[in-house]
Order: sequence, then C-alpha cells, then structure tokens
Amino acid sequence: MTLIAPTADAPAKLYGGEAPAKSSRPKRRRRPPSRGRLLWVDDDANVTAAMTRRFRRKGYEVVPASDGMQGYWLAVTRKPDLIITDLRMPRWEGRDLLECLLHNSATMGVPLIVVSGYITPEERRRLERMGVAAAFDKPVEWRTLLTTVRDLLHNNPAGLHNNPA
Repeated sequence: MTLIAPTADAPAKLYGGEAPAKSSRPKRRRRPPSRGRLLWVDDDANVTAAMTRRFRRKGYEVVPASDGMQGYWLAVTRKPDLIITDLRMPRWEGRDLLECLLHNSATMGVPLIVVSGYITPEERRRLERMGVAAAFDKPVEWRTLLTTVRDLLHNNPAGLHNNPA
C-alpha cells in the first residue's frame, strides 16, 4: 500500500478528475446578542416549546422550566431578567413560586408575568397586590405578551442581567 501525500489537487484525483461539490447546507447564522434572559415556567410542554421558539426568534434567551420547583431553582441559579409563569402546575403551584421569588433577595427585583387559564378578577387583584407586573389569560395574544416583555425589560431600572450569571 502506497501512501500519497495530500496536494491541492488531491480531491480531483480521488473523485475521478472532479472535486466534490461544496456542501449545499446553509451556513448557520450567528445569533445576535441576547435582548434578555427569560425564565418560562409552565407544565404544558407544547406551550413552553412554542413560546420558547417565538422568543428566541426575537433574540431572547429562554430558560424553560416545567414546574414551580424547577422554576425557582432556575431563577436563583440562572438569574433571569424576567420571569413568566403559569399558576397551576405540579410540585409547586405558581402562587408558591411567586411568593418565594418575591421574598428571595436574589430574585426580588425581577419583573414577574403570569400567564394562566385560571385568573379570576379576585386572583388578578391579589397578583397586583403581590407586585406581579402583568397577568394574562391563556391563550395569551403573542404581540401583547411580547410588547409587555419589551416594555418591562426596557424600563427595568436594574437593567438587563441585573444579577450576573
């Protein structure tokens, strides 16, 4: 067996006089710098996947969580700029998550949004008293949610990534 040293025309020799075609696979675009880190807490995997995809397309980093306990852990460790949560979930309900987030010094200033199918007028008043920035009924209108997220992050006096990772 004879080894041939690679040369500039080696591909042509290997492929019978023609160089292989360049890959037709499109180059991956680099993502622009994140507009902010969002924590999305919801036990509905389909809603989480859809919203994660939509926010990422708009330039946000999204950290998904499937229940309140996981959401709390990720809020403390990943330091999101904004947290969006459902109210009814396994392991920890959204109300419990909100109480803990509002009383933990590591998450105290992070804006909170509730997106839930279970918001009564009384619940909405309770959420406002707690300090929740916005509450939406499911299904939430995408443009309204996106506008609210942009406004809260832009007007957040602590700024983006107020808790360095």
